[in-house]
Amino acid sequence: MSNKPNPSDNEALLREALRLVDDIVAQSGPVNMDDEQFRAFLIKDGYTHIRRLDDGTWVGLVSLLFTTGLCIGLDRFGWERRYDYEHPVHAITELLKLERGDQVPQGWIDRRPE
Repeated sequence: MSNKPNPSDNEALLREALRLVDDIVAQSGPVNMDDEQFRAFLIKDGYTHIRRLDDGTWVGLVSLLFTTGLCIGLDRFGWERRYDYEHPVHAITELLKLERGDQVPQGWIDRRPE
């Protein structure tokens, strides 16, 4: 009795993994959305105060359990960076100050990634 994996088992696992990836991508929204479709997509995902900065970076706020997250670099899969604020008004104020996606807002209490 051999412990070598059966090649057909590996192929079946690969096909199943690819199917799961396809399902995830399909659920993440259409690839070619215009600005209004993308804004609607973000609203459906729970984002508020959504803005597109001059450099094309999308930003918005998301309500978390105890904080408000200012998300920078929004796309159909999530965000690139998130800065958490104790009070929503501070998050809104910092969001309105943003001009480019490479800026770092001030006054946050936590951030992702660290």
